[in-house]
Amino acid sequence: MNCQLRIKTALPREIFLVAVLFLGIFMPCLVRVRMQYILFALGLLFLLFQCLKDLKFHVNKGVVRCLLAFVPFLVYYSLLTASNILAGKDASLYLVEYKQILSLGLYVVVLGAAIMQIRQTEVTTKTFCRLIIMVSLAQLLFVALSLLSPSIKSFFNDLTIKNSYNETIVSVMKRGYYKSWRNYGLAENLFDGFGFVISILFSITLIYGLGENKIGIITLAGVMLVMPLVNARTGLVLCGISAVYIMLKYLNGKRLLIYILGIVVAAVLFGLLFGKLPQNLQVSVTEGFSQITDLFQGKVTGVFSELLVSDFVMPSNIWFGDGISPERLGSYSGIDSGYVQCLWRFGIFGTLLLFGGFGVSFGYAYRMNRDKKSRAILVSTLLIMTAYCFKLFFFTSYANVFLLFTVLFIAVIEGTWKNGKNVFAGYNSLCLNEKGWASL
Repeated sequence: MNCQLRIKTALPREIFLVAVLFLGIFMPCLVRVRMQYILFALGLLFLLFQCLKDLKFHVNKGVVRCLLAFVPFLVYYSLLTASNILAGKDASLYLVEYKQILSLGLYVVVLGAAIMQIRQTEVTTKTFCRLIIMVSLAQLLFVALSLLSPSIKSFFNDLTIKNSYNETIVSVMKRGYYKSWRNYGLAENLFDGFGFVISILFSITLIYGLGENKIGIITLAGVMLVMPLVNARTGLVLCGISAVYIMLKYLNGKRLLIYILGIVVAAVLFGLLFGKLPQNLQVSVTEGFSQITDLFQGKVTGVFSELLVSDFVMPSNIWFGDGISPERLGSYSGIDSGYVQCLWRFGIFGTLLLFGGFGVSFGYAYRMNRDKKSRAILVSTLLIMTAYCFKLFFFTSYANVFLLFTVLFIAVIEGTWKNGKNVFAGYNSLCLNEKGWASL
């Protein structure tokens, strides 16, 4: 009886958490209100409810330390912005990007505060992995529906075109060339940003499957490659990078056989699907792999000619940067490379402080949490992040920031709880535990 009550109590909470994660990771344009505003309001309401309910505000020192790791960058960027404005430059241009960074910072603080209020025994790597698998399955369903039904695809795309405030994404989605063979799924960004978040979800799913010796989950990870395949080639590359690390981390004995079986099943499904894709999509994917092959042979072609040649334009002051994107400054347009964008916006000093914040916070989480799956997720996430920054600047994306910091905060909170450091007071019961989950 008690077990049945736990399951009934856990299910609505589980569905709610999956929904919040889906909205935060993919930011679908369901209404004409920015999804980050909706999630920000939900976070504040959750904080208010928990504080009124428990009459206390729970603070995890590990999460606070991770947030403090980014304070030097924020101080530096504030001084850089102020100096450019005092130098007589157009204040409106600089304040727009400065407010964007501050808004992201506030968003992350509310996210961390909300996660800190969840019962410590619910914040575990295993629980998080299962939630991520459900989120991945939901998006995989939306991608499959888009592939099978042009009307469903048009419906999802029209939601973004109608409700998104991102003019770049809207203009690209309206182009007939892309509309005919990309944009499958339910998300605001179905391009490289989609490939970035899917690659992290892929790595989490694969790590969980290998860690639990479940061939079904490993196969699911392989099937998930369909999502970046039909939307963003960059995601396939990022998945490949994380898969190599995970293979080196996990493969031995029994797991090697499970991994090979999972790859074989996924490869068969992948091959069957690829032959049924639109011809221009097949050409795009094969061209992408040809460009990677050319790069290893010393030839710079395709997208790499942009990243390594045309995009490789440095700001006038490489040490401190210009404090603003080159596009907004009007110097250059269409610079995709994330590292070059960082040099323009923050300079060498600011870029080191920004990446130093990620390095310190993820390193702290790695030291605090000794769970093998959690550590593998942290490392693979960092690998994906640093690799993706060669392609695009993503630090102003709420979806990317939401996923990165959720991974970080979950690892830190679980680590501090298991180590007996800074455990939350007042929580002796467990609403959502292993018995409340359906077996995956």
